[in-house]
Amino acid sequence: LLESLIGRSDERISESWRAHFDQLLPEVVVFDRAADLLRSVHDLELTVVLATSSPEDLLDAFRTKIDADDAIDLVVTADDIGAAKPEPDVFATSLAKADLERDRTVVVGDSVWDAQASAAARLPCIALETGGFSRPELESEGVVAVYRDPGDLVEHLDDSPIGKLAAS
Repeated sequence: LLESLIGRSDERISESWRAHFDQLLPEVVVFDRAADLLRSVHDLELTVVLATSSPEDLLDAFRTKIDADDAIDLVVTADDIGAAKPEPDVFATSLAKADLERDRTVVVGDSVWDAQASAAARLPCIALETGGFSRPELESEGVVAVYRDPGDLVEHLDDSPIGKLAAS
């Protein structure tokens, strides 16, 4: 966001953000049913890849909080990519590392940057309204479905693009 506002990347901003974020990390809570969502997708015999623009050590902290590593097949982090979202690197790298077929892959995200990156990678995106963006904002970015939160997606998984993918 700050890169967009100032028109360039700035290492000092990244360092400052990280220092403040690290202080707040103990306050981060997992969305209800996030682990259920990962396990439900995994139970459909689909490959579950956590693909993030965050660094690996930060993702490790989130993974500990979610406590669903048994449902995760592969992880792609900022350490694996050249550019963060909205660039498509994280999804292109995920496809390659997991040996996934583009037409058998769906992204789940919660921001306009997720939607933009998935579109740039030519992948459909399901959006959750947990990232501070409204349904209209997410839909305007071309997402294929919007759900309130992980629990809402779990409740509608069979009828979702994920459920349809698993059934095909």
